[in-house]
Amino acid sequence: MRLRPALEDRPNPPVPSRASRSSLGGLAKSAALLFLLVSGCQRSGPVAPLTPATPVPGASGSPNPTASPGAPAALPPEIDPALEKGQLRAYYNKKYSPQEFDAVRSVVEELFPNYTPAEKRQAIAEILAFSYVVFHETEYHKLKLNHAALRRHEKTLVDTAKRYQVPPLAVMAIVSWENSGGISKVSAADAAGLGQMTEGAIETAHEYAHQEAGRMRIESTANPAGIEPMAKYLESIEYRHQKAARVAKLPDERFVPECNLEDMVLFFRFLLGQVGGRVDHAIGSYHKGAANTDDILYDYLTRTEGEVVRPGSDRTDFLAALERRNVTYLSVWNDPRTRQMLNGLRTMDGDVTTPENRSQALGDESDIYPWKVLGSLAAYRQGAAYVDQQVQRYSGPQSEVETRGLPVYESLAALKKAIQEKKLLQSRAPLADYGYRSGYATEYVAYSDFITPELEGYLFSLVSRWRKTAGQADLLLPVKTLMNTRSMSLGGYGLFSRVQMKGVTCLIAPQDLPEAARDALRKVLEVDFLNDRIYRSTLDSGDVLITLNPRFGHQFLAAYNKYRADR
Repeated sequence: MRLRPALEDRPNPPVPSRASRSSLGGLAKSAALLFLLVSGCQRSGPVAPLTPATPVPGASGSPNPTASPGAPAALPPEIDPALEKGQLRAYYNKKYSPQEFDAVRSVVEELFPNYTPAEKRQAIAEILAFSYVVFHETEYHKLKLNHAALRRHEKTLVDTAKRYQVPPLAVMAIVSWENSGGISKVSAADAAGLGQMTEGAIETAHEYAHQEAGRMRIESTANPAGIEPMAKYLESIEYRHQKAARVAKLPDERFVPECNLEDMVLFFRFLLGQVGGRVDHAIGSYHKGAANTDDILYDYLTRTEGEVVRPGSDRTDFLAALERRNVTYLSVWNDPRTRQMLNGLRTMDGDVTTPENRSQALGDESDIYPWKVLGSLAAYRQGAAYVDQQVQRYSGPQSEVETRGLPVYESLAALKKAIQEKKLLQSRAPLADYGYRSGYATEYVAYSDFITPELEGYLFSLVSRWRKTAGQADLLLPVKTLMNTRSMSLGGYGLFSRVQMKGVTCLIAPQDLPEAARDALRKVLEVDFLNDRIYRSTLDSGDVLITLNPRFGHQFLAAYNKYRADR
């Protein structure tokens, strides 16, 4: 739901971390030599074994699959059926096609076979929720180019993943998102190549290879001669990669696809070991780093598990706690405090983020990284034609795209009918008129504050939280447009005009507020934006267009019932 210039602003290049249980298919005989490497990927403490990913049966995986032999197990509803009320939720439940749902479900089923049905259902919903980020093209992000680059090197990547017993789909997902369309791309954080590897990540991968070579020799009492070729192969990684770069006449091994991908796979294998084989956490850690992942999981465990030894050279207690509580990425995503650490509203120490400690907080969409890369992988597996179709679908402004299909009230007659059907109501929220009720024909002005009950609930909630944050009980929201009857009266429509004729948007003017009130309002809006309740567009004038996320229509209705009950 959030948009950024793909890789160019990444402040936290990949560094060691962890993940949620997954697997791979059978290994070739030559890879059998890696048994000890796989079983001994951790310095201290046991490492959860990787098991083959559960293949997805060839039956439909739509939201309500028909039970049949071999079909995927039925998934629970996303929310309590008793909460399925209102026009926004009704729209949301038809928003994604069966193909979109099936594409994402197959990835979730294969990578996270040990997720509960409820976790699988939520993971599917989260991945789909960020389709706009995945498919919308920008100057820095063109998914078709990313996928074309992966397609050229897929066999190398998959073979390397199998050699080192890493789930191929996990590293395919990362490369499908990270590569920026070529082998020579370098980010602002100096991450380069298909896997966007930093020098630090490569150093970690190489150190890991040497450690495992030494471990193999120590633990190979049964067949030391048989282990030696693989141990030497691991130890030669720097020499092999430097030679490959010289032969290719390239200045950096990261620009040699085979080298970059081998480093990337070894690095990911290291990340897996850091969390006992949990693929979901390892994917997230590839972006935000191992130390940050440790801080986030440690904070979560100490609040939910009790006393836990901070992970360091000895990770035994930490891994045991992760196992006891079965901490998935959804566990931390659904925890309010941890979610704030993931999205930058809190620092890695758990403190509320301020301008003074901002450097200690995450950024660059670290929270949604797993959902983005998995969405990219799901699309990749559907083929180029599917990607073209989705890129076209998500090519417009986000507020328009995410509400496409909701009714557009382009005439007074349509408005009157919707009011009669109780789809729209006149707002009583604490608003200040910054122009939405003046300057055009009276007959149109009369309908300028009719909106959906969901938007009414959100506006009441927004103002209540804003007043509390600012410490001022009399603040009024500076509104320029609710229902855009001004454009209706003029018969002319700009870029955001029609989306403002659905009753789910509010154009506000925070720049016109006193500084303290303005800063407080922006803080509250930032929370709602990072928690994906709203889409937000800031215009050149400083005006901000707020658009409701239909997925949370039931929550907006609950707010409406709370605030309008006695009015």
